[in-house]
Amino acid sequence: MDESYLKEIMEKAIFGFAYHEIVLDEYSNPVDYRFIEANSAFGELTGLDYKDVIGKTLKDILPESTEDDFDWIAFYGKVAIEGGIHVVEAESKPIGKNFRIQVISFEKGYFATLFFDISHYKQIESELSSSEERMRMLVDNSNDWVVILDKDLKITYSTNLGTKILGLAEQEIYDLTVFSVIHPDDLPGVKQTIEWMMEHPGELAVLEVRIFNSNKELKWLEVFAFNMLESKAINGLIVHARDISSRKAAEEALVASENKLRYLTDNVSDVIFMTDKNLKTTYVSPSVQAMLGESPEEHLARSMEDKHPPESLALMQAVMSEEIQKEADPNANPNRSRMIEIQQYKKDGSIIDIAMHVSMIRDEDGAFNGLQGVTRDITYQKRTERELKEKNAYIESLLDSIPDPIFVLNKEGYFIDLKTGATNTLYLPQADVPNRSLWDIFPKSLADNIFSAIQTSLENHETIPFSYQLEIDREIRHYEAHISPMENDQVISSVRDVTEHNRALTAIKQQNRFQKMVANISTAFVNSKSRELDTILDESLKTVGEFFGVQRAYIYRYMEDYSKLLNTNEWHSQYEGNIDGKKPMYQSSAIPWWSNQILNDQIIMIEKLEELLPHARMEYQALKSQHIKSILCVPIRSGAKVLGYFGFDSLLESRVYSESEIDNLRVVANLLAEVFQKHDRERQMQKQAKLQEIFSRMAMKYINLNSEDLEEAIQESLAELATFSEADRAYIFDYDWDSRVCINSNEWTAQGIDSELHLRKVVPMDMLAPWIERHRNGETVIMKDPHSADIPKKLRELMILQKVKSLIALPIVNMGFCQGFVGFDFVRQNHHFSKTDSMLLSLFAQLLINLRNRRDLERRIIQEKVRAENASKAKSEFLANMSHEIRTPLNGVIGFTELLQNSALDEAQRQYTHNIINSSYNLLGIISDILDFSKIEAGKLELSPTRTDIIELVEHATDIIKVKTSRKNLELLLNISPDIPRFAIIDPLRLNQILINLLSNAEKFTEEGEIELKVRHEMTDADHANITFHVRDTGIGISDKMQKKLFRAFSQLDSSTTRKYGGTGLGLVISNHLASLMNSQINISSESDVGSVFSFSINCRVEGKQYCDHVLTNTKKVMLVDDNQSCRNIMKRCLNYWKIDVLECENAHAALELLGDGCDSDVIIVDYNMPEMDGLEFIRKLKQDALIDIKEVPIVLMHSSGEDPLLQSGCRELGIRYRFLKPVKAYDLHETLVSIETKDENLGYWDKQKKEKIRMSEIDFIESPSILIAEDNRLNMILLKEMILKLAPKAQIWQATDGLEAIDEVRKHGPNVVLMDVQMPNMDGVSASFEIRKFSAVPIIAITAGALKEEQERCLAAGMNDFLTKPVLANELSNTLSKYLRKEKDRQAETQATLKSAGSSSHFAKESLLKNISGDLETLQSLLEIVVSSFPEKFDALLGAITRKDSKDALSILHSLKGSAKNMHFVLLGNLVADMERDYNSLDEEEKQERYQDIMDEWQTVQDIIK
Repeated sequence: MDESYLKEIMEKAIFGFAYHEIVLDEYSNPVDYRFIEANSAFGELTGLDYKDVIGKTLKDILPESTEDDFDWIAFYGKVAIEGGIHVVEAESKPIGKNFRIQVISFEKGYFATLFFDISHYKQIESELSSSEERMRMLVDNSNDWVVILDKDLKITYSTNLGTKILGLAEQEIYDLTVFSVIHPDDLPGVKQTIEWMMEHPGELAVLEVRIFNSNKELKWLEVFAFNMLESKAINGLIVHARDISSRKAAEEALVASENKLRYLTDNVSDVIFMTDKNLKTTYVSPSVQAMLGESPEEHLARSMEDKHPPESLALMQAVMSEEIQKEADPNANPNRSRMIEIQQYKKDGSIIDIAMHVSMIRDEDGAFNGLQGVTRDITYQKRTERELKEKNAYIESLLDSIPDPIFVLNKEGYFIDLKTGATNTLYLPQADVPNRSLWDIFPKSLADNIFSAIQTSLENHETIPFSYQLEIDREIRHYEAHISPMENDQVISSVRDVTEHNRALTAIKQQNRFQKMVANISTAFVNSKSRELDTILDESLKTVGEFFGVQRAYIYRYMEDYSKLLNTNEWHSQYEGNIDGKKPMYQSSAIPWWSNQILNDQIIMIEKLEELLPHARMEYQALKSQHIKSILCVPIRSGAKVLGYFGFDSLLESRVYSESEIDNLRVVANLLAEVFQKHDRERQMQKQAKLQEIFSRMAMKYINLNSEDLEEAIQESLAELATFSEADRAYIFDYDWDSRVCINSNEWTAQGIDSELHLRKVVPMDMLAPWIERHRNGETVIMKDPHSADIPKKLRELMILQKVKSLIALPIVNMGFCQGFVGFDFVRQNHHFSKTDSMLLSLFAQLLINLRNRRDLERRIIQEKVRAENASKAKSEFLANMSHEIRTPLNGVIGFTELLQNSALDEAQRQYTHNIINSSYNLLGIISDILDFSKIEAGKLELSPTRTDIIELVEHATDIIKVKTSRKNLELLLNISPDIPRFAIIDPLRLNQILINLLSNAEKFTEEGEIELKVRHEMTDADHANITFHVRDTGIGISDKMQKKLFRAFSQLDSSTTRKYGGTGLGLVISNHLASLMNSQINISSESDVGSVFSFSINCRVEGKQYCDHVLTNTKKVMLVDDNQSCRNIMKRCLNYWKIDVLECENAHAALELLGDGCDSDVIIVDYNMPEMDGLEFIRKLKQDALIDIKEVPIVLMHSSGEDPLLQSGCRELGIRYRFLKPVKAYDLHETLVSIETKDENLGYWDKQKKEKIRMSEIDFIESPSILIAEDNRLNMILLKEMILKLAPKAQIWQATDGLEAIDEVRKHGPNVVLMDVQMPNMDGVSASFEIRKFSAVPIIAITAGALKEEQERCLAAGMNDFLTKPVLANELSNTLSKYLRKEKDRQAETQATLKSAGSSSHFAKESLLKNISGDLETLQSLLEIVVSSFPEKFDALLGAITRKDSKDALSILHSLKGSAKNMHFVLLGNLVADMERDYNSLDEEEKQERYQDIMDEWQTVQDIIK
C-alpha cells in the first residue's frame, strides 16, 4: 500500500487525525504548536474547519484553550521532543467534548494526533459514579475498589478489593497514605490533581496512576475521585479505582510496536476497514486480530453472514439501503457518516458488541465506490450500561427485601420516604408516614431524642446508633436504629425490633451460666477423692440451689435393696424464719406413691402440697410439717438402675418450673448419677485393691513361712480379713467327724467385743446340723436375723447369748471332703452381705486348704530329703573313694610304664608298653565319663562361664586328635570364620569336652577321607552372638533307625559297634547334657556309608575380633596347591577375607603347568602329602626347571606331622623357611604371611618350635630343689620320686605318709614345694594344707584322684596353689613344677625371646584398640594422654609397695595395672604384669625387683611406640 493510498485512507477515516509542528521559545520550551495536516474527521469531531487550521497555531485557532484544565501545549511538547507514543483522555472546554487522543512522534519537533470522541462514555462513567455513591450509602459492596481518604489523605475506608489489589491485609491498608503506594513518576500529577480538587469542591477527577503492591508489582489504576462535600471545608475524598493493568499493558504493547504512519493505520485499537462498491471487504487493519482473534486474511475470507448475527446483518442492510436512497437526494451531504451499534462474531464463536462508524468512498466523479469505517469494541461499555441498570434494579430490590423499616427524614424531622421492610415491625401503614413529623408518630420525649440524634449526625457527618422502646399492644418492645447523613440535609435510618433477640440473649446468658456452673461442679467431682465427696456434694447443692433461687436442695439415695431412702446430702438457705432439715431416712413402704414415681423415672413437680391429696396422703402427712410451698424432685438413675433422687423445696412462694429448667435439672441429676457411679466404682476398686494387697501380702508371707509359724500366720490373716470386712468376730471351726464335734481352732475379736471361745471351743455337731448339711454340699450359710424361726432353738439361743445380729459361715472343702468352716460375726449392727464377703471367705478357705496341704507335704518332703541326702552322700563318698582307689593304682601303671618306655627296649617291648599306656588312658576316660554321668544324675554338674579364647579352644580340640588322624592318613580340617569374635563368655572346660568327644567319635568311626570342625557365628545384638559348631566326617554314617539310640546311656548303635570300636556309650549322652546346660542340643545329620555331621549352637556374650589384625599390604595373589578341595576352600575363604586373590591347583602337575605358562603369584602354599607328586618333589621340580626364583617367590609347606624325618631333611635340603602344621589355622597362615612380608624368619615355624622347647624342655629347675611328697601309697611315692628325679636329678626329696607327718616335715625342712595327696590316713591333705597355711606360704600342689569340681574347690579353699589329677603325667608334672621351681634366668630368657620375636603390634595393638573405639582418632589420642600421665604414678606406687614388703597393696596395684594394660592393648606389658601378679607370693625380694625392671623396660618400649 503506497503513501498516497494511506493518505487517502486517513482522509476518509472516521477518527480525527492531525499532524503538527511544536513551537519553542528561545529557551527551547514549548509555547504553541502549528497544524501541518488534518483530515475531515478532525473537523467533524472538533467543530473546526480542518482546512482552515492548516498553517495556524493552537493559540491562533483557540486562544481560550489556555483555560483548559489540561495543558495541551506542554503535553504535546514533551512528546514531540522526547518521542514515543502516548495516550491521553482529557476534556476540551472550548470545544465542549472529552477526547481520547493517541499522540505519536516519529521525528523530533513533530507529532501526530488521533482523536476519538469519548464524551458519551465519560457521561456513562459520571452517571455510574453517582449511582455508586448512593449504593455505597446503602450497601458497602462493589466490584471496584472504593476508598475514602480523610483530609490528611489517610485511608479511612476500603472495600475488600483493596486487599487483592495491594496484596495487603485489611488493617495494613488503613496504615497507608495515598502517596505511599503511588509510582514516584505519577506523584506530581496526583498531587496536582488533589490540589485542583481542593480548589474545585464537588468536581470529579479522573486519572490513571501506577501503584506498587506488596510484592513490588506495578499495577495501573483508573481512578475517579471527588470531594465528600461540596464545600470549602473539604473533609476528604471518595476514590473509585479500577484495575486497568491488563488494558494498559495491551495498549503500551500495541503502541510500542507501531512505527510512523503504518502504526497509525495498522495498530490503533479500533479496526479500520474498507469495502468495494459491492460491499466486499478489501482491507482490514491488523488490530482485527486483537478484537476478533483472527488475522486480516482470515477476516477477509469470511462472508458477512459469517461475521454478524442475523439481527445485526439485517440492521446493517437497512442502514445501507437508507444511505443508498439518500444518494438520490442532491442536498445530501456527500461526506456524511453513520454510527451504528451491532454485534459481531469472534473467531471462537463468541459475540461482542461493536460500534461501527461508516462513511462512503467516492471516486473522482463523486460516485459511490465503497465504504470505509472504524469498528470499536464496545462490549465493556455495553456491559457497563447493563450493569448500571441491573445495579439500580438490584438496589431497589435490595431495599424492598430488607426486613427492617428504612426512613428518610430531613433535618426538620419530617419523613420524606419510608420502606416498611419485609416485616412491618412498627405496625405503621407506609402511606401514613411521609410528610408527617416525628412528633406525629412517636411520643414527644422519644421524638425529641430522635430529632437530637438527626442533628448530631448531620453536624458530625457520622452514623449515630440509637435505641428506644415502645409499648405496643400492652407489650414493651425494644428497637435499635442507625441514623446516617445524606446529601441535601437529609438522613437515612434503619430500625430493627430486637425484643425477641434480647429475650433469647438473656436465655443464652442464663444457659451459659448454668453450663459454666455444671462444668465447675463436674471438674470438682473429677478432681475429687472419695473422702471429699460429701463436702463437694454439699457445696454443689448450695451452688445449684442459689442458681435456681430455692431455699432447700437435697439428695436421697436408695439402699441396695430399695427398702429405704437415705438423706445423704442437704443444703438450705438463710432467711427470716426457721428451716428445719429434711427427714434423714424414709422407709420406702412409708411413701409408696412417691417411691413408685421415682423408681419409674417420673419427675415429681408439685406447685402446692395439697395436690398430693388424696392419692398420696402418706406423703402429704410426711411433708406438710416442712413448710413447703412447692417441690420438684428429679430421679437419679444410671442405666436401668435408680439410685435415688435430687430435689428442690421452695419455702417462700409457690413456683412452677419451665421445661428448660426441668431439662437443666435432669442434667444435674445425670451428673450426680455419673459421680455416684464413679465413686462407687472407685470405692469398689479400692476395696478390691486392698483385698488383693491383703492376699498378696499373705501369699508372700506363706511362701517363705516355716511350718512352726503357720498357726500364728493364720491368726494374723484372720484378723486382717475380719477388719477389712468390718466384722466383729472371726473364727475357724474344724469338723471332727469321728467325735461328731466342731472344734474352734482360731478366733479373733474386734476391740470391745468379748471372746466367746470359752462358750464354743467345742460345739456338738447336732447343734449345727442344718449348717453341716449345707457345708457338705459346698453351700455358704448366711444368717441375717438370729431371732428367725428357721434357726434351731439351741443355736438361736447361742447366737442371742453371743449378741450376734448377722453372720456368714463358708465351708472348707478339700478334694470334696468338708474339713470345717470359716465365719464372720457382726455384733454391733446388721450387715448387708455382698459378693465380696463370700469371695473373701472363699479365698481364705482355699488358702487354708493350701496351707494345710503344704504343711503335710513339707513334712513328707523333709523326710524324703533326709533319706535322699543320706543316699546322695553315700553315693558321692563311694564315687570319690572308688575314683581314688582306681586312679591310685592306675597312676602307678601309667607312670611306671612311661618310665619303662624311656628305657632301652626292643621293638616288641616298646609296642607292649605303648599298648599298656593306651589301655590305661582308655580306662581313665571311662572312669571320667562315669563320674560325669553320676554328677549329671545327681544334678551337680554346673557350668563355670569365663572369658575364653574361642580360637585357641577349637585349635586345642583339633590338636588332641591330630596325631590319631595323621596316623590314619585322614585330612583334619579346621574351618573357622575369619571374622568370628575372638572371646566369648562360656565354660571352656565343658565346651572343650563336647568338641573333643565329637571329634574323637569322628576319628574313631572314619577310616578314610576327612574330618572337619567348622565354626560360624551370627550376631544377635551388639555384644551377643549365636556360635555354631559343626563336626563333619566321612565315616561309616548312621541310619535313621540307629540315630534314635545315640543319646541313650551305656548304649552303642549295636553290639558289633561295641566290639569293633569300644566305648561306654556315655560320651554323647554327657555331651548332649552339657549342651542343654548351655541352652542348646546336639543335632545330627547322617547317611550310612557317607558320613555324619554333628552340630550345636550356643548363644553367649562375645567381644573382640579375630586376632589376625595385621594388614597384609604386599601379598596380592597366592597359589594354593592341595589335593583336598575342602582344605583349599577354607584357606581361600581366609585369604579372600584378607583381600588376597587365590589361584587354586588340585595337584602339583597342574601347578607346574600354570607356572610354566608364566602365571605369577606372590606366595606359593603347597601341601606335603599329595598323590603322584608330594610337596617336596614339587619344590625340587621348581628348582630344577627354574620356573621361579624361590628367593623371590616364597614357598610355604603344609604338613600333618612334624616328626617325619624325610620332611625335616627335605626342608633343610631345599631351604624351605616357612611351613606350618595341618589342620590349617588362620593364625598360623596369617603369621606366616606376615613373616614373609616383614622378612622376619623368627616368626616362622622354626622359631615357634624353639619357643616350645624353651618353655618345655630347656627350662632348668633351680639348683637342688627341695620337694616334699606326702603320699600314703608306697607305689605312688616311688613313681613321683622317679618322675621328679628325671626332671631335676639333683632334687632333694622329703617324704610323709599322712597329713600330720607332712606338717612336721614342712616345719623341719622348709621345702620349695609340696606335693600333697588329698586322701591320707590320720589327717587328709586338705586339713594338713589348712594347718600349714597358718605358718608357711610354701606352694602346695594337690595330688587328687577325684575329678569332681567340688574337691578341686575344697583344695584351693584350704590354701593349696595348684592340683594334679591322678594319674599324674610327666609333662603335666613338669609344667606344674616349672611354675614354682624354674630358674629366674630361664624365665628371663623366655621373656626376652618373646620380646625379640614380637613386632610393634605385640607391644601396642593399635589397630585392635581402634576397632574397639570405632576408629575414633580423637578418642585414641585422649586415652593415650591419660595413660602416659597416669601409669608412672602406678609404677612408683608398685615399687613403693615392693620396697616396704606390702604384698596386699602390691597385688592390688598389679591387678589394676593388668586391667589397664589389657584394655589399652599393651599386649606384652599386660602379660608381664599378669605373670608377676600370679607368682608374686612365691617370689623372693630380688626376683620381685627383677620382674619390676622387666615391666619398666617394656613400658619404655610402649612409650617409644606411642611417641
